[in-house]
Amino acid sequence: MGRTRSKLEAVAVGLGRGVGLPVVCDVGDARQINDAVAEVVSHLGGVQVLVNAAHHTTRNGALLDVTDDDLDALWRTSCRGGCAAGR
Repeated sequence: MGRTRSKLEAVAVGLGRGVGLPVVCDVGDARQINDAVAEVVSHLGGVQVLVNAAHHTTRNGALLDVTDDDLDALWRTSCRGGCAAGR
C-alpha cells in the first residue's frame, strides 16, 4: 500500500509468484484507507498483519522553520493515518 502505483508494482514484481497486491492509498485520508482495506479483504480474505511505515518529514532543520502545513501533514500521515488503518 502506498501513494505511487509504479513503485508498488515494482515491489510486487520483485516479490514474484503473484504474492504482491499493489494497492494505491494515501494513509492520510481515512476514506482511502477504508477503500484499500476493502480491496485487500476482497483479494486476500482478510488482513492478518498491519505494518505502518508511513511517515512525513518536515524537510526543515529548525523548529522555527516548520510550517503549520508541515505539522498537519506529519500528524495526518504518521499519527492519524496509523490509527485509522489500525481500526
